[in-house]
Amino acid sequence: MKSISLSALLILSIVLLKANAKTQTQTQFSNDMKEEYFDQILDHFNKQDTRTFQQHFWITDYYYKPGCPIFLYICGQKDCPIDIDENEFLLEEVRKFNGLYIALEHRYYGFSQPFDDLKTVNLAYLTVEQAFEDIAYFINWFKENPPVPIQTAPWITIGKGYGGTLAAWSRAKYPDLIVSSWASSSPVVTSPTVANYDENVHHVYNTTENACSYLLQQVFNYFEYQLYNTTFIEQKAFKALFGKDALRLTQEEMLFYFAEIYSYLEEEGRAAIECSYLMEYSDFKTVIFRVIAVMSDFSPRPYSSYYLSNPSLDWSSGIYRGLGRQQFYQSCTQLGWFKLPSKDPNYGIRSQRLTLDFYKKLCKESFGIEFNPTPDSLNKEFGDFDINAVNLIIVTGIEDPWLGLNLLKNKGDYESILIDCQGCSKGREIGLIKSKEDHHVIKARAKVHDFLVRVLL
Repeated sequence: MKSISLSALLILSIVLLKANAKTQTQTQFSNDMKEEYFDQILDHFNKQDTRTFQQHFWITDYYYKPGCPIFLYICGQKDCPIDIDENEFLLEEVRKFNGLYIALEHRYYGFSQPFDDLKTVNLAYLTVEQAFEDIAYFINWFKENPPVPIQTAPWITIGKGYGGTLAAWSRAKYPDLIVSSWASSSPVVTSPTVANYDENVHHVYNTTENACSYLLQQVFNYFEYQLYNTTFIEQKAFKALFGKDALRLTQEEMLFYFAEIYSYLEEEGRAAIECSYLMEYSDFKTVIFRVIAVMSDFSPRPYSSYYLSNPSLDWSSGIYRGLGRQQFYQSCTQLGWFKLPSKDPNYGIRSQRLTLDFYKKLCKESFGIEFNPTPDSLNKEFGDFDINAVNLIIVTGIEDPWLGLNLLKNKGDYESILIDCQGCSKGREIGLIKSKEDHHVIKARAKVHDFLVRVLL
């Protein structure tokens, strides 16, 4: 017994030492990250306009050896904080390749603000085309002003969600600057709406161990009843349960708020956790208060024209999770990607009141402009689902509700990986490395690593 105990103790000590070493390395990597700015051109398509703004980026050469790959992470529609867990596998690949890591913030998000406020006239330079040029200009600027010797180091763009879309398209647009791209859970086409989004969210909530999609439907139906079938005083009291900011939301905007938060939780791989909590309760009243408590952790401001129309709010604050005036402006004017309810209300969690007309009205009230996304021009330029790029890998989780706009078929020029496991939603492969990992995730990460070896070495 004594020898077994000593052996077990030795094994435990080794595991703890490895875990501690990993944690120390991550901490050192994070501490070495430097926050920088450079002068970015405001309008790349008007040579007469010489205005610039300070674009924000993070950089670390902690693992870097001259000539090794440069990993350029595109942050997308959010600020660019350093989150080791969110990108842990990516950073592990940076280590393996002795790479230089840079995270570039998108114009108008985080600290990369061209103007003092977000008036509609000032948002005119918030386009995908300007963002492309930002990436190319940054790479060329960095080559001319390298903080470390980079020689002929190959550049790879990486991103998650919309950031991954930019990464993939930038590879297609600038093959002379970017040798490869890795897009995680990223739409490759633009469209006014996201096909089957609500159905996909419902399906995931319905297939967890403690399936709760129909319970969520009951809760949201109850909420809708409170908003439309009670007195004004009762409606106001109901909205107040979600905080004072919710009092400014219209009935439809409240429904939008409900659907978006629980869709976001599903996108983040938290459907199983939320269902396990809800299914613990035996009475409906307790379930309702549990949902209200969850909702209250998220600001309702990004879902209301009252707040979206305010250009002076600090929309770059982390409390909005990248949502807000900038993101909604991009949807109204170019990207679309609005989420409609399921055609069959039995297979969705969104209210049937959240039609395309609702979003058109929200665009008009928020910006004073008509709803006019222009997806066809981007789809035509980049080949729609037959994307015009080589050395591209796109990874998608089976529980990502954006599946309808993601590339799910392999072609000779690019590789597409679908991870089929519970909890495999948005950005699953790029993030946290768990001690007990699903074998589908392990297999997907191995394919990503092999791909990077093939295109970078």
